[in-house]
Amino acid sequence: MKVCHIVSTFPKDEKDPQVPWLLELVRRQKARGMEVIVYAPSFKGLQNHSIGQISVKRFRYFLRRWEKLTHGESAPVKIRNPLYLILVPFYLLCGSLGMWRLCTKENFDVLHVHWPVPHAWFGYIGKLITKATLVSTFYGAELALAKRYPFIKNFVRWSARKSDKVIAISSFTKDEIMRLTHVQAEVIPYGAPLEVAEVFPGETSTKGPEIVLFVGRIIERKGLSYLIEAMSKVVAEIEAQLVIVGEGDRRAELERRVREKGLEETVMFAGQVSTDWLQELYQKCQVFVLPSIVDSRGDTEGLGVVLLEALTYKKPVVATDVGGIRDVIQNERTGLLVPQKDPGALSDAILRLLRDQELARRLGHEGHRYGQEYFSWDRILSQLESLYNSNTL
Repeated sequence: MKVCHIVSTFPKDEKDPQVPWLLELVRRQKARGMEVIVYAPSFKGLQNHSIGQISVKRFRYFLRRWEKLTHGESAPVKIRNPLYLILVPFYLLCGSLGMWRLCTKENFDVLHVHWPVPHAWFGYIGKLITKATLVSTFYGAELALAKRYPFIKNFVRWSARKSDKVIAISSFTKDEIMRLTHVQAEVIPYGAPLEVAEVFPGETSTKGPEIVLFVGRIIERKGLSYLIEAMSKVVAEIEAQLVIVGEGDRRAELERRVREKGLEETVMFAGQVSTDWLQELYQKCQVFVLPSIVDSRGDTEGLGVVLLEALTYKKPVVATDVGGIRDVIQNERTGLLVPQKDPGALSDAILRLLRDQELARRLGHEGHRYGQEYFSWDRILSQLESLYNSNTL
C-alpha cells in the first residue's frame, strides 16, 4: 500500500520537536511495510529531504525568509499578522501545483490529509488524478475556526463530504464534526511519541522542591496564566517548582506576570528542550498539569499528546475538563479533572497529589495501564489500516 500524508508541518530533521507523534506514525507505518511519502510546505527554502527512510516532498510557496507560515506556531495564530495573511494565496496555488506534479509521478492508494483546512483541497486534487482513497483527519483547530467564519464552515463541510473516510482524534472532535457537517467520523487518536527511558521509569526525585511540569505551546488555549496563579497558593503550603517546557506568543506576557507576583524562584521557563532533557523532566516531576481552556476564538484541546507522554511515565495528571482531554483523563481513575479557568481548583488538585503519595501512585499506574491499552501504537496502526482498506465510512 502506498500512502501520501498531506500535512501543514513536519519535522525538518530528527531533532526538530514539531509534531513528533506524526513522525512516529509515519515511521511505524513504514516499519509495517507501507510505502509512505510526506507532502509538506517548505520552511525557509527547505527542499525535498529524508528523515531516516521517510521521503519528505516540500513545496516552495514564497521567498525563503517568509516561508514560515506553518512551522512553529500554528498558522491560525500567524495569519492574525496581515503580512502572513498575504502568503495564503501563494500557499494554496503552489501547494496545488506541487500536489498535481507529485500525483502525476506517483500512484498512491491513500491520500491522508492532516488539518483539512486548507489541505483537503490538495488531497482532492490528488484524488482526481490518482483515484486514491481520500482520508481526512480533523484535530479541532479547523472546527473552532469554522464556528467564527462562514466561509471556513463551508469549506469544512465540503472537505468532510468529499473525503472517503473521516477521522477525529477524540470523541469531542467527532461530535463537533457531526454537528458541523453531519458526516460520521471514526475516532482514531494518536499515540505518545516518546519512548520511556530505561533509567528510573515511573520514579520521582526525592531531593529539592516538588516538580510540577507543563509541556506544550505557550499560547492562550493552554491556560498557563491560571496555572501560574495556582502556583502562588501551592508554594505557600509546600516547596514546589513549576517547570514550563515550550515556546509561544504568550511567553513574554507570562514572564511579566511571574515577576509581578514574585514567583521567579517558583516558575522556570525552560523553552524548547532536547528529547533527553524532556525525558528526564518527565521522570523527575511529581505532577503533570495541563490547564487548557476554551480560548477567545473558541479553540480548545483536541486530545493532548503531552497527557499521553505523562501517562507513559506513570505520572499523576491534573487537567481541565475541556475538549478531548476527557478521552485521556478520567476523573479519579487516570488523573484529576478540574474546571477550566479555576486557579483554586488547580492548586487544590496539585496539593492533593503532592500530599497523598498513594493516590498519586495509583492514578499514575492506572493512567499508564489505560494509555497502554487505548493509545497503543499497535492499536492505532491496526485501526488506520482497517480504515484505509475499507470501502465504506
